[in-house]
This record gives sequence, C-alpha cells and structure tokens, in this order.
Amino acid sequence: MKLEKIIKFFVVIFFILPMTVFADDVYENFERDSGGFGKNDYFTVSNGLYFFNGNGSELSNFVFWNGGDNPSKDGSFQFGNSSYFYNFVISTDVYWEKGDDNGAYGLLIEIQINNSTYDLIGFYINQKGCYGVKRFKEGKKEIIIPETESNHIIFGRYFNHLSIAKSGDGFQFSINNAEVAKIAMPNCTGGGVGILANHQVNVGFDNFTVAEVYPSKRDRVSIKGSVIDENTNPLCVMVLANGQYMFSCDNLGKYELDVPVDDFNEVTVFSFCDGLAPYKQILELYDDVNFDIKMITASPNSKTMSLTSVMNNLNNGKVQIKGTVTDENGSPLCAMVLANGQYMFSCHGYGNYELEVPLDERGEITLFGFCDGIQPYKTILKP
Repeated sequence: MKLEKIIKFFVVIFFILPMTVFADDVYENFERDSGGFGKNDYFTVSNGLYFFNGNGSELSNFVFWNGGDNPSKDGSFQFGNSSYFYNFVISTDVYWEKGDDNGAYGLLIEIQINNSTYDLIGFYINQKGCYGVKRFKEGKKEIIIPETESNHIIFGRYFNHLSIAKSGDGFQFSINNAEVAKIAMPNCTGGGVGILANHQVNVGFDNFTVAEVYPSKRDRVSIKGSVIDENTNPLCVMVLANGQYMFSCDNLGKYELDVPVDDFNEVTVFSFCDGLAPYKQILELYDDVNFDIKMITASPNSKTMSLTSVMNNLNNGKVQIKGTVTDENGSPLCAMVLANGQYMFSCHGYGNYELEVPLDERGEITLFGFCDGIQPYKTILKP
C-alpha cells in the first residue's frame, strides 16, 4: 500500500508540473518514528500515523520537517540546509478522527523569519467541506483564499490527499489530486515545509512527501485577477505587465493579460489610478496564475509628472501628437505614454514621445502618462 501511494504521488506530480526534474525527495510514512519531524508536544506516532491530539483551544499548532544531513539548527531554514526547498511539491494524506467541524488542518510553508516571527503560508481543509489559504507575514494574518466549499473533500473518518506545488511565486493547491486554486504570492523565497492542525480537532498525517522540482521556462504566461482598493471596492485602473496593458473598467475590477516572461522568469506588474499610490510587483512565474492587486490611497506629497503636447492633423484622418514627459523638476522621465489605444515609452534619455492616433467618437484624444512611483497623468485634448 505504501509503495502504491508513492508511485501515485509521482504520477500526479508529473501531471501537475510537466517537464520537471526531481531531486532530494523526502518521504515519511511514520511506520516506526516521526522521521524528520522530530519531537513535538502534540504530535505522536501511532498506528503508522503522525497523530495530532488537540487540547480543545482555538489555537493551532504546526511542525516543520527538519531532516536530512544538514538540517536547520535554529528553526530558520536557509539555502544549503537539507530542509530548505525553493521550487517543490509537498503532499500528505490526512485523516480526521474527531473534533469541531471548523477545526482546520493541512500543509504549511515557511518563507522566512522576520523579527523572530515566521512568515507562513497555510493550506487547510475542515469538516465543513471547505478549504482556505492564509498567509502570516511579520505576525499579521492575511486571508489569501477565503473559506471556499469544495466537493473534492471527503467527509468523516477518511483520508484526504492535500498538495501544494510551488514554482517561483506561483502556487497550485490541490485536494485529492484535483486542482482547487492557482495563484501568485509575491516575495516567496524558499524555506521550510510542514503540517498544521487546529487544537479543536484530532487528526493523523501519513505519506508526507516533498519533491524538489525544476520548472521549465515559459515564453508567455496568462495573469488575471481583480484590482481593489483598501475597502475591497473594485477599481478602474490601467494594469501594465511586461509591455502588455488593459483597463480594469468592467465594474468588477477584473483584468486578464497574456504577457511575455523576461530572461529572469519574471513578470513586472504595474497598476495606476488617479489619487492612488502607483502599484508595482515583480513575480517569478512559470505558469498561468491568478493575482489580485490591492491599491492604497496616495500620500499628499506624492510625486507628479507633466506631459507637453503638440498636435498635427494628418491626411489619413489621424492626429500626430508629440511632446516631452518630465517630473516636477523638469527632468525627463521614462514613462508609458498612452493616447486613444496607441502607446510608446519615452525612454530614450530625453523623455520624448511621438504617436499617430485616431480621434474618438467625440473628436478628442485622451492622453495618459504612467511612470513607476509617480502619480498618473491624464488630460483630454481636442485638436
């Protein structure tokens, strides 16, 4: 049975992450001891399971795998430790014995330690038939995926197979070999891996497996999501990613872009909206992902930009518009200039731009300027 489980695991990994190479695999079946998990006050080995007995409180407990020939000495998983992983697939079979239906249990990733606190990502299920993803950063909780019902969860005293596949900043979450979410979370370096359980449940873990993977580079990826403000209201903004752009103006704040990936497997995402602080995030991506953007109010002293413009009517019914992009001090800027769907970057050292654009139905030109760290510029021109 154990051999069948491990063979099934590698078949599933190949389906999730094709064209990858595996190395330094970890497999704990808890037949004799806790293996790389070591000792813990609430986890014990019993009947071939790594069993968690909750104390009834609303708190949660977690434990990291820290085995191999060079484990972490201080609980901070660093490159070079045998318990440090960067791109990987982790999975486990988890058995619910008893407890509150709200009690969560599942898999855990440690990203780094900030000010003596763990940065954690937890993927959990419960007996309400829901899953969720939470991130703890510098002691603050962020709900990445709210509790969501899934018909892939098996209720009662049965095993559920959970897995997380990480490639760069991209994460794929699966329940019983069915993908339930694929998202991007920025600034996710390597770290430790483990399991978690809420003290309101008694659960047993089995077949804990880690496979290090080397994802293949993609020329292009699809990135989509929602743009919201601090109060979760949808926003109409300009989203720019590796030269591709669109406006999230469908009243839901939705965007979707097919973008090229740069030589470092990265996609740089910008979003700009008048009155809000410019947004920028670099994501290391190897696959299509969902990525939501949250924008905040700009500070009163936010930097601004200016665009000069000279227009000439052309014989083809279009208008030539050209000018210069400068900052508050009159220095030239490298910015994206957009006018009625035509755009270019003023990045040749002098901040100059020149575009040939059609007029809109009102006979006008809407001129935008977008630059990292600076409030967007907008004006409407009538030739």
